[in-house]
Amino acid sequence: MTLVAISKKNISKKSIVQKIMILTALYICFTSILISVSLPEDIVTSSVEKIQQFINILGGIGASYLVLVVIFSNSFEKLFVHIIRILATLILYFLFHFYLLIMHTLNSRPFENISKTVFDSKDGENFDLVLIITIFFIVLSVLKGIKNFRSSSSSKREAKLSVNIYACFFILLLASDKFVSKLIFDLQFAPLDSGKSFRYFIPEEFGNVDLFHLYCGVSFVFILVAIVVFALFYGFSNFMNNKNSLSLDFSASLFLAMVFNYCIQRSMVVNNSGIVPVVGSTMFQVSILTLFFFMLYLIINRFIPTTMFIVIVCSIYSIANGVKFSMRGEPIYVSEFSWLKNPKLLLSFVNLKIVMLALFVILIVVLITTFLSKRFFRNKLTSLKLRIGTIAVIVGMFGIISQNFKNFTTPEERIKIPLVTNFLDMSNGDILWRGLPITARYKSQIFINLRQYFGEIMDKPENYNQKTIKKVAKKYEKISAEMNESRTENIGDQTVIFILSESLANPARIDGIELSKNPLANIDSIKESATGGLMYSNGYGGGTANMEIQSLTSLPMINFSTNVSIINSDVIPKMNYIPSISNQFQYRVAIHPENAGNYNRNSIYKKFGFQHFYALYGTSKSDTLTNQKLLSGKVSDEQTYEDILERIDTQKNQFFSVLTMQNHMPYDGQYIHDPDLSVTGKDYDEGTNQLLSDYTQKISMTDQATKQFLEKLQQLGKKISIVFYGDHLPGLYPVEKAFASNPLKQYETDYFIWNNQMNKINKQQNVNSAEFVPLLLETQNAKVSPYHALTTEIMNQLPSEYNSVLGNSVKLNGKQKALLSDLKLIQYDLTQGKGYLNDSKTFYRFPK
Repeated sequence: MTLVAISKKNISKKSIVQKIMILTALYICFTSILISVSLPEDIVTSSVEKIQQFINILGGIGASYLVLVVIFSNSFEKLFVHIIRILATLILYFLFHFYLLIMHTLNSRPFENISKTVFDSKDGENFDLVLIITIFFIVLSVLKGIKNFRSSSSSKREAKLSVNIYACFFILLLASDKFVSKLIFDLQFAPLDSGKSFRYFIPEEFGNVDLFHLYCGVSFVFILVAIVVFALFYGFSNFMNNKNSLSLDFSASLFLAMVFNYCIQRSMVVNNSGIVPVVGSTMFQVSILTLFFFMLYLIINRFIPTTMFIVIVCSIYSIANGVKFSMRGEPIYVSEFSWLKNPKLLLSFVNLKIVMLALFVILIVVLITTFLSKRFFRNKLTSLKLRIGTIAVIVGMFGIISQNFKNFTTPEERIKIPLVTNFLDMSNGDILWRGLPITARYKSQIFINLRQYFGEIMDKPENYNQKTIKKVAKKYEKISAEMNESRTENIGDQTVIFILSESLANPARIDGIELSKNPLANIDSIKESATGGLMYSNGYGGGTANMEIQSLTSLPMINFSTNVSIINSDVIPKMNYIPSISNQFQYRVAIHPENAGNYNRNSIYKKFGFQHFYALYGTSKSDTLTNQKLLSGKVSDEQTYEDILERIDTQKNQFFSVLTMQNHMPYDGQYIHDPDLSVTGKDYDEGTNQLLSDYTQKISMTDQATKQFLEKLQQLGKKISIVFYGDHLPGLYPVEKAFASNPLKQYETDYFIWNNQMNKINKQQNVNSAEFVPLLLETQNAKVSPYHALTTEIMNQLPSEYNSVLGNSVKLNGKQKALLSDLKLIQYDLTQGKGYLNDSKTFYRFPK
């Protein structure tokens, strides 16, 4: 081996060792700064403070080493140029910081907030650390410049710095950034939902174990930041040298991801809405877009064409997303990409001039791309193995992400990803119930798209195929024909009103409750004269939308996958056909005295074919409810009944879907309607008893208003049926006391089915919400479709609690299991299968 070869080998080893030592020192400095910034002063204990001091000492040692490396290395040539580059890096940091600030304040006039944040002394940003780090590097540069000047005549050769000093500077600036610290600390320790305490491992105290977890989180972030930042700086160098490379492709992917993350979220902005994105939403969406764009660069292997392709596609998507949101108040859903299969129909909704303009712009972009491709970045990534290996890694990452979304509601089956896993669960209880548009603005558009795309609606039945589905259909066509021989009425020949009474459930059934009198005496009397009993809810203290959809479609919640948390957003948007009882009526009206966007209802009712959706806001101007009477801040049930009466047309057969709001939490109005009505819970604290008293007074008001409403309906010369039910219990009872003897009572609400002209059937039975339609048809002696023949068989043969929270513990015999298997086949075909029966002329249709 020659001396030259030995010398090169030694230099190479020395360079590797130097890189490792510099990165180690940088890591120590980064963690020291970020942990100091992240820890709120009011949670630091004495033991934590000592460990923090030790970390700071290590940080000082790391900083000292970086000083020595820079001063005693040939790190730069000209002092002036070097300082300009440091200042340019500082500007880059501020651009990044203000980008995050814009995303954080997107729904509340972001540019005004930036001005306030920067210049307001009270609420302004704390840039002290940024200033210190910048001065540190500038002083270090000056010292290095002086040393170079004094030793310019020396022939001694200095070691060349093997790590980009500007990248190191940028990394340390990120360590001082409040958004980075908030990302790490809040994702690890902040409450998942409002009203819950911080998730410290030691109760009521931030201890050493918590500090260890914080340190692990900071270390994970350092690894990601170091990889990304060094790739960015090397990518910029390659860009200036007109050279395609992995680092350039990644840098371009990240830049485009940040641009279109802003464009997508900006297209859904509602100014001054008060929505502040969940911590990590920007990180999540930018990361997913970056990985996707990076994979495109690797597959196409041409820098300019790939860039132009991404710009065109994402620009069109962002514009289309904004147009849809401005017109319908909702973003583009995954299920709507199926429209791309029919471009002619899709383009028919767009002005021809806009189409021609778009085609002209695309043509210009193609010409520019062709021109630029011949002059810039002409080289390919020559290593096929490198491209395939990198693509495999990205596909693996997407595989992990898809696994997490497939098991969204079963955290124990997920593949844990630091910070990302915490983001998936952050604020779901506060947000998901409000519908997909709100969720998209809080947790990002990509979040809802991945949830829709990867989340399994149902487990596929083993025997699902067209032959089996046709066999099931034929079986219930025969059963429906037999049922219809004795049935003489058509349900569509009258007006039907479904009333979901918010949180209505008689406290008298709850253990330990003492009542001076029955608050639902009138409703109990109606049950005795018509059809009524108890309904099994699928949730305690919540689940309104799921009760509503099950009652209309007869699709039981229990058959869906645990990935489905809200049928409105997780299932209905993907369905091509919905077997709703409302399909039997030409005139369909929905009334809900709240935000029409809650639980995605404004979109759902359109898909159901409702002509009107009356709400307080979020609906059309002509359908906005005004002059509403309130009870403790909620629209009273008396008012809602008046709204129904105003819209009943005795000359038409109508269908109403009505959701009340009077008895919705909170129960803090201390409202007294009936001074003779008192209620107390045994061993309940004073606060809980006060809530219970307020709630009981309000449902007593509902009871009286319901009686008066039915009396008015009896005076109308029109046949009208009412399906009335409470959706769930209020979440105010102490579970361990109220339901210890019988857990099923936690899900029992009140219901009745009543007709203003005929109540011959006095059938008292317990049901679940998916059984309301077959029970309505039975009480009205109305003919059934084969589908409703199946649901009637389910209602009559299976215990209704099978479709409840405790359903998995219900024992079924062979015949019952066979019936449930038939329903699962049909339900899968409707929701996730191939829709073999969607175009059936008989299975979902009622005979005339």
